[in-house]
Amino acid sequence: MNKPKHLDNRTVSEFLQPYLTCAELVDDYPRMDDIFSGALAAKTPGDSSTRTLSRGTLFHVLRACADITTAEVERVTHGRYKPSTLAAYAGRARLASLAIARYVEHLPPSSAATHEWEEEDAAEALPAIDASASASGAGYDSLSEMGPPGERSSARALLESLCCDPDHSNF
Repeated sequence: MNKPKHLDNRTVSEFLQPYLTCAELVDDYPRMDDIFSGALAAKTPGDSSTRTLSRGTLFHVLRACADITTAEVERVTHGRYKPSTLAAYAGRARLASLAIARYVEHLPPSSAATHEWEEEDAAEALPAIDASASASGAGYDSLSEMGPPGERSSARALLESLCCDPDHSNF
């Protein structure tokens, strides 16, 4: 018998609670659009479906499920889908949850709590993100190689550049 697939999603679910829709989330965190697009485009082994899954449903699953399993996805979608579709949503939700958790982990504490992107927060986050990027082999030794913060058009652009590789390969 196969082991049930399970992922603890509490951190991501908690992070998503202030948002009612995926569009609201993307307004505050534009990188989330890349995460959702990538998760929805991904194919799992044995997935031969050509139907596109709903971004709204995926967001709802991520927001409502503390643990991501097919049974939990069925519960939060009120049994509207066939088992194969439920398994597809669960797989995509696990993938998106891992990417969102990684993204949120690199946000400065005040931006995650208040959704404000401040230059001071970015300056405090630089050493930790530099260490993480260097350790992960992201292709640069420090964020200072990406250009001085004063040349960024906004604090949001600065922080977005801090949280992902310049070529978006983290997600």
